[in-house]
Amino acid sequence: MHEMTEPQQLPGEDRPAERERLLRAVRGRLDALGGPTGNGHLHTAEARQETDRLLRHLVAPHPATGGGHALDAEVAYVLGVMYLFVADDRPDAPTAAQDGQCALLLLAPFYCHLPDQPDVLPPPLRAGLDQLLGAEGRRPDAPEEIVQEHAASLANLAMLLLELGITLAYPEAIRVAADLAREALPHLSPDGHDRALAGCNLGYALLLSGPTPVSSPGQADPEQLAEAVSVLRTAFAATPREHPNHARCANGLGLALLASAGQAEDRTQLAEAAAMLRIATQTATEVDQNLPQMYSDLGYTLTLCARTAGEGEEPGPEVREEAVDALRRAVDLTTPAEDGEMLRTRLDRLADAVVIGSPSDDRPRAAAQAEQAVDTLRRLLDLTPEGHPERGDVLLRLAGNRLVAQHPQETIDLLVQGESAYATDPRREQIARALLVEAAMLKGELDSRADLTPEQQADWQAIDDVMLPLLSGDTTGHPMRSVMNLIGLGGEGGGSRSQELMDFGSMVLGYPDRVGLNEIFAKAMELQARRIARLPEEERAGAVAAFLAGDDDEGAPGPPGGRVEESEEPPDTSSLDELLEIHERLLPRLPPDSREHRLLHGGRNMLRLVQIMYESMYAPGDTRTRLQLMRRALPLMRELFEELPAQLEELGIKPELFGAHTALAFAYESPFEQLEAVEEGVRAARRRLTELAPDTPEYAETRTTLALSLFVRHALWSEEADYEEAVGIARELTSAPAPGWRTAMLLTQWTSAAQSRIQRTGLLGQAPPGVGQSPSLITRLASDGAATALDDRDPVEALETLEDGRAHLLSGALNARRELEVLHGADAKLHGRLRAALERIRALRTAREPGRWPTPDEEDELRSASDDAAWLVAELQQHPGFQRFLTPLPLGLDDLLPAAAEGPVVSVNINPRRCDALALCPDGLRAVPLPRLYASDLVAQAESFRVAVEALTAGPRDPLFEDAREIFTGTLAWLWDVLAEPVLDALGFTGPPESGAPWPRLWWSPSGVLNSFPLHAAGRHGSGEAADAAVLDRVASSYTPTLRALLFSRARRRAAPGRRRTLAVAMPQTAGQAPLARTVTEATEAVAAGGGVPLIGPAATRDSVRAAMVDAAVVHFACHADSDPEDLSAGRLLLADGDLLIRDIAELHLETAELAYLSACGTARGGATAALADEVIHLGSAFQLAGYAQSVATLWEVGDSFAARAAAEFHRTLAPSLPGPGPLPAALALHHTVRSLRQDDRERPWTWSALVHAGA
Repeated sequence: MHEMTEPQQLPGEDRPAERERLLRAVRGRLDALGGPTGNGHLHTAEARQETDRLLRHLVAPHPATGGGHALDAEVAYVLGVMYLFVADDRPDAPTAAQDGQCALLLLAPFYCHLPDQPDVLPPPLRAGLDQLLGAEGRRPDAPEEIVQEHAASLANLAMLLLELGITLAYPEAIRVAADLAREALPHLSPDGHDRALAGCNLGYALLLSGPTPVSSPGQADPEQLAEAVSVLRTAFAATPREHPNHARCANGLGLALLASAGQAEDRTQLAEAAAMLRIATQTATEVDQNLPQMYSDLGYTLTLCARTAGEGEEPGPEVREEAVDALRRAVDLTTPAEDGEMLRTRLDRLADAVVIGSPSDDRPRAAAQAEQAVDTLRRLLDLTPEGHPERGDVLLRLAGNRLVAQHPQETIDLLVQGESAYATDPRREQIARALLVEAAMLKGELDSRADLTPEQQADWQAIDDVMLPLLSGDTTGHPMRSVMNLIGLGGEGGGSRSQELMDFGSMVLGYPDRVGLNEIFAKAMELQARRIARLPEEERAGAVAAFLAGDDDEGAPGPPGGRVEESEEPPDTSSLDELLEIHERLLPRLPPDSREHRLLHGGRNMLRLVQIMYESMYAPGDTRTRLQLMRRALPLMRELFEELPAQLEELGIKPELFGAHTALAFAYESPFEQLEAVEEGVRAARRRLTELAPDTPEYAETRTTLALSLFVRHALWSEEADYEEAVGIARELTSAPAPGWRTAMLLTQWTSAAQSRIQRTGLLGQAPPGVGQSPSLITRLASDGAATALDDRDPVEALETLEDGRAHLLSGALNARRELEVLHGADAKLHGRLRAALERIRALRTAREPGRWPTPDEEDELRSASDDAAWLVAELQQHPGFQRFLTPLPLGLDDLLPAAAEGPVVSVNINPRRCDALALCPDGLRAVPLPRLYASDLVAQAESFRVAVEALTAGPRDPLFEDAREIFTGTLAWLWDVLAEPVLDALGFTGPPESGAPWPRLWWSPSGVLNSFPLHAAGRHGSGEAADAAVLDRVASSYTPTLRALLFSRARRRAAPGRRRTLAVAMPQTAGQAPLARTVTEATEAVAAGGGVPLIGPAATRDSVRAAMVDAAVVHFACHADSDPEDLSAGRLLLADGDLLIRDIAELHLETAELAYLSACGTARGGATAALADEVIHLGSAFQLAGYAQSVATLWEVGDSFAARAAAEFHRTLAPSLPGPGPLPAALALHHTVRSLRQDDRERPWTWSALVHAGA
């Protein structure tokens, strides 16, 4: 179509009036043909303006279209005649050919009218057209041929309207073009090119009518879009590659698929769209006027493909290269003189394509790509004049890319100089401010690194070469990956605050190549915002104000578990000096190629590294000075990283299996077995030393074994005596002139223990643990962290931190059980293989003689078995959902919340700074401060209470009996005042439930010394006291060591079809123990309630009891029990032929187990030392490990008669529930029993308060 002029509509003239005026004018010129002045009036500029303006009236509103538009036949006819005479009158004029073609297109539907329509062409005009078209172009005679030719004329007219609509931005013309093409399509020959061309035109018309589908796919009509894809797909298939319309058809189909992909969010269509657009650019010719746009659309589509790639679908470099190449061609084929806005669009797209795949974890590569984008954006900025609405956005994009390209000063200059482009727009101004802050931080960062020496740069790069793949999620290669996974710096995160901090740590480790200081700062602010968001709504404003005022210490994340008060004095690192001296002395005596030399060489480097780190941390001066000192560690870090795989090989660990071996360290399914191994190792070594001559090799070997065992025990409990004794032995043994492998191993263990001890001192200070405080680093950090989180009004962090620091041995065992059960459900065959491998390792360890160094054959056999199990774990960790098999991350609030599904769970943190209860409820978490509870009082109260219990259980003959009675009742009242009543009131449990209402349930989860108190019995129970002044009068209590343990029990709780089978074990006579005459009646009544056969006296052997437990849902033990508060692994039930040890119970895997009733003395009594107070390990927890979701046990000794009466009452209460399918309501049955016993004997609370329920 020829270039058109833009005549203006007359003032006050509407479209219908303009149409009539233009028609009259054009007709007047036609009527004047052949006049005395000639035909010059057809060729004036005014005549051209009239016809061009009349083209805008080629379509008009039409009643038959329901408010739409249709072809205006009168206008088409008049214009056709006018163009025909103009072309015929001056055939040599530049526009004659175009005018003639336009005339034929407009008149063709009239010339080839349908058989049932009148001929509107005057005979002279028809004759002229016959002559012009020749014999081949004339209207055929056969009706079916006439219909087909008429359809072809409509299709050609549709193409004219389509071009007119695009050129004049005339959407009505495009919609009418679609209607004409759709009308013509069915009548065109399926085998001819006309049909394919008409389909292509229809597709374009559908795409271009209404909201632009490509730029606004969400606004496009889905049916119209689907029709466009369909007709264009058909047209493309019918158009040969050599046909001139092939490229145009492919381009149209590509655009339709692009729009459909955007609307349906379907990336598969994006790929097909790119393929079609690729074909279009390959088959178009250089003279194709649309070729630049084809290249632009191809590049844009490829950019979209890259940007919308899902996880694991990262685009390769070839995608970026193709997109950039296509868009550069589009830009090269476009000149500003032709279309400045089009060039701007293509430059904009090119700037996007250049940064495809720009890696957030590879700053050098991202900088290189940003540098390329800068050149394009500079050109785009030059084409965007002052005052242009998009100049501000272009300037900010340019500044952002300059920043990524590591040019902070140029970024600052650009933003300062171009302030006028964004100063009046709040959104742009906010972006500019953020870029200025980032640029200032990057400038400082680059300045701080500018003084690195070439050697330091090389060391740093070597460390990065190891670390960066690990931080990117590489699961193979360096064993450091396993270490990072273990501490939560791997790819599989959890939802807890601790994991948030680990993620933050992972980001920090990525500095400077993966992230910059600005991103670290932004992440720190995000964590702060999350912390504030977790606060109660009424406290958030105050927290924000405190943070902005600088009163909040937690502007940046602290160590996992919250902040800990740092020691004012640097920790004593003199032990590192001693160890370094020993390493330096021994290394020259060893052959450089020996494994002992390599092991000690790595140990020496680690010691030097730790020394440098502590010297740097506590050195006087500013941060820059400390960083300079710390840089001395770079070559050591590099060497350690590079040598670590070889050192693992020396220790018999394949580097590729290091992660799997790490997981196996958490495969203990029984903490009792682990504890027994440690304690027996120490005891056996001591016994063996008494039997050996001091000057023999065996004596030195056994001393090495003892020292190693003491170091292991110190790692568990942090007992200083163990460390000092082990160090004393190690000093003597390492003074030997010819150090061997055992000496090297001992020195390595000593080094590890010394480092842990210094770390503990640095975190907790030089002072020893306070009264009642655990010496365990993990436990104390958890308690301190929880207290600090509560200082900062963050109960969620407090609970998550506390949960992760309690009952580690029991929690680890429960987790191993759970993980193996999940594996059994997912892959029974692999579970069986792993179970067999673990049993083999266990058997080999058990077979070793404690206290003796293993023989080479024993070491090889155990190493082989461990490798077999590790290969299985490594295979398993490749499966989805098992990447962290046996090594779980801390649980977040969302993970813990299901524990409170049936009632609140109250965790109590005892800390020297503050004591609090954290009540996890079905609707969230509540913190209850306990200002009257002091950690310093608790230890004295616990000891007084213990002595009182001993006196009371001894009976009235004990001279301290009456004093003990007062202490006991006073302790229950004190617990009520300082702990139980504040918690229950805060939770809304202010009295007994309404008559007929069920008793509400509540779980107590105390910590430390508080584990030795009967919280469920707290209150005033005298006859004159209020009816609601005791826990028993408000809730039914249960206990759980941790929330994780409760979740484990609840997951195992299952409904049993039919009546449950009960096993009752009774030992009326036990050698060396007082007779228990009532146990026979007790067992008989337990079986009568549940069905089953009792094992009484001689029948109650260890094997028979273990065999009967396999099928029993309920077990009842009425016998003597024994435990040692100083040795948790020594617990046992006394049976006919010996003791059923606590570890024998814990290693069972019972599928039908539901409830264990332990009517024996002290079966819920834990450890007496501060180190053991938080490890809730006793006979009751052993039954939980065996599979029992619930247990009833005793906190101390109870009399035979009382035990029988309590058991009978309990089983009578529980009996109606035994046949039902639901979980057994053992807690409610015990609650009823204890209340009944209390009613009958309020004056002796030490009897009924000994009974406790634990579990689900």
